[in-house]
This record gives sequence, C-alpha cells and structure tokens, in this order.
Amino acid sequence: MTFDEYVPLAMRTLSGASGEDFKSKMTTAAIGFSGEVGEFNEHIKKWLFHGHPSLDVPKLEKELGDILWYWACAVSALELNPNEVAEKNIRKLKDRYPVLFYPDGSINKNEENEAQVHP
Repeated sequence: MTFDEYVPLAMRTLSGASGEDFKSKMTTAAIGFSGEVGEFNEHIKKWLFHGHPSLDVPKLEKELGDILWYWACAVSALELNPNEVAEKNIRKLKDRYPVLFYPDGSINKNEENEAQVHP
C-alpha cells in the first residue's frame, strides 16, 4: 500500500465529531500525535525502567499505526501529497547525511542549506 492509498482510506474513519475542516483535522492530528507518542513511549519506559524483560513489539506496532493515522490527518488537512512528504524527508536526510549518520550533521545542521559535507 502506498501513502496515496493509505490517507484516503484512513480519513474514511475520521469521526464526524472531529470535523472535516482544516482546524478540526489539524487539532485532531496534533493532539492525537501527542497521545499516541506518549503511549509508544510508555511501552519503552516499561521495558527500560519497570523491569519488563522485552519490548512488546505487537503493541509498539499498534501505536505506530495510530501515529500514522494522525499523520494522515495532518497530510489531509494540509492538502499535501503524502508520497511527496516521504520523498522530501528522504531527500533531506540524504543531503544532511550523504553516506551514513554522523553526529556533526545533526549538531551543525543548517535548515536553509541542508547539504552537509562529511568531514
């Protein structure tokens, strides 16, 4: 499934109570992101600090799916092409880290000129 396919299918489940206007979709996306990232982090916290022997990957996968749904709300509200959002992100990462991740690319990033040369 592509993001172009996912977003309209996901938006079929947007509650009428949430509204389909820009402000409602953006509010739903912003608040939803926060909640779902919190739930994702809760599983990590239990693993790191509460003695859970391993990560519950099926639960993490569920939370990632929920995060993706709220991402779709934002993409839909902003009328963005979801595949282009993903492609632009990869281009930005390739510009910042042409070969592999290196700390200097993160520390000295320049948002106006993403291209960084590995030292």
